[in-house]
Amino acid sequence: MYKVFCDNRCLNLIRAENEVNRHQAVSVIDHDQQKHDIKMINDWLKGKIVSDIAIETTLHPINFARTYLPAIKIAEAAGGIVRNTDEEVLFIFRNNFWDLPKGHVDPGETHLQTALREVEEETGLIGIEMKEILTETWHFYQMHGYWWMKHTCWFDMRINDKQLLKPQLSEGITRAEWIYPAILSDILRQSYRSVRDVIGPVLQGF
Repeated sequence: MYKVFCDNRCLNLIRAENEVNRHQAVSVIDHDQQKHDIKMINDWLKGKIVSDIAIETTLHPINFARTYLPAIKIAEAAGGIVRNTDEEVLFIFRNNFWDLPKGHVDPGETHLQTALREVEEETGLIGIEMKEILTETWHFYQMHGYWWMKHTCWFDMRINDKQLLKPQLSEGITRAEWIYPAILSDILRQSYRSVRDVIGPVLQGF
């Protein structure tokens, strides 16, 4: 199952229980059902449906968006979950929300290069040790009259000391702080639902 967020609502893309070929690209659905799903998705995006919804499909989120929302634009991004030797997690505060450092992929960059660059730019950290990719997220947002789907790759990162953090004020980041696991629940109450979804599996290791 994939999750695609919009604000604090979630579109769940679920596989059919009776799927015969687990490698098939598209679920077999009748035309009337597809029209119903497209209407439901558009109503959900516009906020007419305020709860989570689920659609039965075998499509990857990006292929799903291109199929059901042909005018959608795709944005690639990457970020990091950075921990120090005290197992504190690095958070930034932007637009009244606690968030994880991330940003858009520049032309010619890999997701890993983007994640490292964005963490360095948004927090001032240097000497970051890069680990493996932890997870991916997808979310819809509207900008300049267009709907976008942002695909973000999240990397595990480590730092061996407590450097002075320098929030990137030019990007609207007013704070960058190390958050100890014991108070993380308070921070997450003022964060995006997608961030809570990303950080949840990491916390299980504490």
